[in-house]
Amino acid sequence: MTTRLKPISNQRRALLLGATTLALAPWPLCATAAAARSAAAKPGAQRPPVARIEPVSETFHGQTITDPYRWMENPKDAEWEPF
Repeated sequence: MTTRLKPISNQRRALLLGATTLALAPWPLCATAAAARSAAAKPGAQRPPVARIEPVSETFHGQTITDPYRWMENPKDAEWEPF
């Protein structure tokens, strides 16, 4: 005895296609991230510059906010050029 498969409706086909697309969508991102990690781990690989941390605290409406990178707001700062 053979079992016949029911034909798939267009609505179900679209749902299956959408679910498959969503399931496979992150795959290229994972591959790209893995490639970036392996490139960064290579000796002699160029690394981004390390920014200095110079905290500045201000109080707004009773809340103290600390900005460690306030110095970057000055585009003419010589240390800002590498960024």
